Amino acid sequence: MFDATDLEVARRQHEYEMGIEDTGEAAWDRFYRAASREVIARDWDEKFTGGDRAGQTRGLDGDDRETGYSIDSAFDAFSKGFTVERYIVSVKKKRAELGL
Repeated sequence: MFDATDLEVARRQHEYEMGIEDTGEAAWDRFYRAASREVIARDWDEKFTGGDRAGQTRGLDGDDRETGYSIDSAFDAFSKGFTVERYIVSVKKKRAELGL
């Protein structure tokens, strides 16, 4: 399967450097970073288990069914107008349901 993640990151970085970044993307970026910091601060995040990044945080790169959070659910919450605090409350509830 083709993964275009790196291409998208490069596109966004280019647009940012050129001053093209739109306010919606900037708002999502702020939400993502803040939510990721909250997940890490609570020690909910998973770590890479191999390669150059072994032991480093995966941030919001989780699986809702296993960790109670993910980039996708964070984006869904952002799209619905959730604050970071409200998203973290929903993650906490989901984690409790998962027994975490």
